[in-house]
Amino acid sequence: MQVWLARAGVLLGAGLAAAAMTTPAGASNAQPGTGSAYAVDAHVSLLPGVLGSHALAVQTGPLAASNTAGPKSASTVDATLKGLVSAKVLTSSSKHNSDGTVESTASTTQAALPLLRGVAGATPTASVISAQCKATANGITGSSDLADLNLGKIGHVSAATPNLKLEVPGVVQVIANEQIHNADGSLTVNALDIKLLGGKLLNAVGSGRIVISSATCAAATTVPITPSSPPASTGPTNPPSSAPSTAPTGPSSAPTNPSGPTSQPSSAPTSSGPAAPAPSSESATPAPPQTVVIPVGAPQTGDGSLASVVVR
Repeated sequence: MQVWLARAGVLLGAGLAAAAMTTPAGASNAQPGTGSAYAVDAHVSLLPGVLGSHALAVQTGPLAASNTAGPKSASTVDATLKGLVSAKVLTSSSKHNSDGTVESTASTTQAALPLLRGVAGATPTASVISAQCKATANGITGSSDLADLNLGKIGHVSAATPNLKLEVPGVVQVIANEQIHNADGSLTVNALDIKLLGGKLLNAVGSGRIVISSATCAAATTVPITPSSPPASTGPTNPPSSAPSTAPTGPSSAPTNPSGPTSQPSSAPTSSGPAAPAPSSESATPAPPQTVVIPVGAPQTGDGSLASVVVR
């Protein structure tokens, strides 16, 4: 995160505000079979008096971010962007499945938006703010969940309608279940997109953008991505080929020795039995988890409270 301070009355982050209103992170040049997600991303320039006597610009980058190329999942607990957003748990995941489908999800639980307190009349809160998308052979779909979201005077939003907008003119615009069809064919779903409009009204906050829970999916692939399945199918072909070879020898020896046939069938199943389970044991290869730790005081949050990211 980068933070700039300036004297009161100086306009900050004009370029930052312009960039914040464009394509979200991770949504450009997406190749088929790829996806990404993150829990929170903030790019804002705040006016003097919002979080102190000085103007303030904050750029966090995606928090608890995941990608189909890795890390495929991430989680963070007790995340606080001081004065902007707080949340109990931030999670995201992105998967390219063996059937070629792509799934991305992002969730922010027990969230609060103290930044909008002056506009909403009280601090807006929500128990769950989540976004998800899935790409299959039939196309890409997405949805959001805004459980118990209370925006106070700003208005009531519902996740049932894509791209539902609420606006306080010149102050803030809130888009719920925002669905963006990118030029590369991918779909980005932002559960909550908060745009500060930079006006000069009494309750003006600043300019920029805060996205909470974002998921992006590119097109699905038609070819399975796991090459380990064909060897498993070749395993059962060996026992049938060996069984007939032993069976004919049994009848030819039957007239000469009555006790011979009883011993030979008993040896045939024992030779074919151990050969079958061998391929299944080779396919079990568990992947070890990876852990990335963000040290206390790191600049990912306003007060350094973001503790750790666990990746699987």
